[in-house]
Amino acid sequence: MVVLTIPYVNKIRKVQKGNTKTMSTFCQTRKPDIDYPCQWEYRLIGPDTKEICRAIGEIICQKYQLSRTNSSKNGKYQAMRLLLTVQNEETRNSYFNRLKDHPAIKMVI
Repeated sequence: MVVLTIPYVNKIRKVQKGNTKTMSTFCQTRKPDIDYPCQWEYRLIGPDTKEICRAIGEIICQKYQLSRTNSSKNGKYQAMRLLLTVQNEETRNSYFNRLKDHPAIKMVI
């Protein structure tokens, strides 16, 4: 028997090897409770900070804070922290997807 801790559910469940029904229940996580509007942070990674800033300017049409956090060991990638207020889940997800799909941004966290 394996004991697994599920951080999002805050419960411990006992999972027996080979019990797929229990495993599928284990893999399901509940949606986080977020009270909107709220401050939301995106971490953006890309090769050029100027291009990342330009991409943000194209996508985000509201007040935001942007700061450079760090770079990769060889300096090939730069990481930036974008902080802004989102009004609802739809807006939050829209910003995430639009940032993720922009060619100047390699990763959004």
